[in-house]
Amino acid sequence: MSKSAQLKRKAAEFEQKRQYDRALTSYAQAIEAAAGIPDELDIPLYNRVGDLHLRRAGVEAAGQR
Repeated sequence: MSKSAQLKRKAAEFEQKRQYDRALTSYAQAIEAAAGIPDELDIPLYNRVGDLHLRRAGVEAAGQR
């Protein structure tokens, strides 16, 4: 399993526990780990991160990321 996939899995676990800050950190690390690797590009992940920002801080924070 790739580093990016491991981080996404961990983030999903945090998300289920409603630990949105920790989930966002793990998702950001997953995006960084996948940078430059075309097979690991996960466009829906960016939407997921926006959704979590919306849950955590509201509309303004979600639009800034």
